[in-house]
Amino acid sequence: MFHLLSAGERERLKGSIVPLGNGVAYAHVDNERRYCEANPDVTFVSAPQSFWTHLEVEYKLEARAPRERCLEALTAFRSHDYSLSAVWPRKSFERYRCFRDRTGASFYLAVLGKRGWRLPVAMKYKIAQPHPYPEGFHVRSVAIGPYSEAAAARAASSYLHVPARALRVRNLPAYYSDKMRRIALHRSIGLVYCISFGYAKPVSVALPARSQFEIEYWSRLLPAGAPEALGSHLLYRSEFLDIARAFWRHLERLNVPVTPSNVTRVGWLERLSHANS
Repeated sequence: MFHLLSAGERERLKGSIVPLGNGVAYAHVDNERRYCEANPDVTFVSAPQSFWTHLEVEYKLEARAPRERCLEALTAFRSHDYSLSAVWPRKSFERYRCFRDRTGASFYLAVLGKRGWRLPVAMKYKIAQPHPYPEGFHVRSVAIGPYSEAAAARAASSYLHVPARALRVRNLPAYYSDKMRRIALHRSIGLVYCISFGYAKPVSVALPARSQFEIEYWSRLLPAGAPEALGSHLLYRSEFLDIARAFWRHLERLNVPVTPSNVTRVGWLERLSHANS
C-alpha cells in the first residue's frame, strides 16, 4: 500500500503522493484518499529554517568499523517490510555549551552551524524523558530555534531555575558531523523511520572521531484529518523494536561490530573534554 518513489515514478503514478522530511523523499499511497505525514509530537516553528520542537525517539548503535564499511552496510540494508530510500548526506558543525549552577546542576545547549552557511545559526537542546524501551533507546524532548547569547542564557536559566548571571559557562570540543540517512517506510501501515550512519570528527586533530548508527521514529502516513494520539511512537513499539533488531542482524551478517549505546553526544564530548584536560 505504501512505498517510496523514484523521480520518474512521481511523474506517472496516480494516488496520493506525500513528501517526507521536507521533500528529501516521496511516498506513494495506492489509494485515492489524500494522505499526510502525521506526528503530533512535532511542532514546526519554521519548517524552511528547520526550527521546531519534537519528541525524539531513537535507537543508537556504537560502531567499531572503518567509516567506509559502515556506509556500505547502511547502503546495503534491505527489508521485506520496508521500502527504503537512497542515501542522502547531511553535514553540520556543532559546538556544545555547558551551563552550570552553584550546586553542580548542568544544562547543555548546542550551537548549530556557522555564519555564512545556507541556514541561520541555530541552537538545540534536549531533555531526557522516561520510556519503556530497552538499552540503546533514547527518548528526549528537543527544541531547535534561532541562536543568540541572550536566548541561550534564557533557556539555561529557565531549565535550572536560577538567574542567568549565576551560571558558569563552559565550551565542549567543537566538531563536524557527516550524517548519511535513509528513510524507511513500512509498506503496510505507513510508519516512517530514519536510519542513519553518523561520523562526528572533533575540530582538534588530537581527539578521536565517533561512528554511530541510529534509527529514529519520524511519523506515520495517515489519511488527511485522521487523529493520531500523542506519544504515537508507543503505539508502534513492537514495530520499532523489530526494525532495530533487523538492522542489527544485518550489521552482524556483514561483520560490522556494534553495541547498543546509552552514551549521548554530550556524554561523548564530556569524555573527550576530560581526557584532553
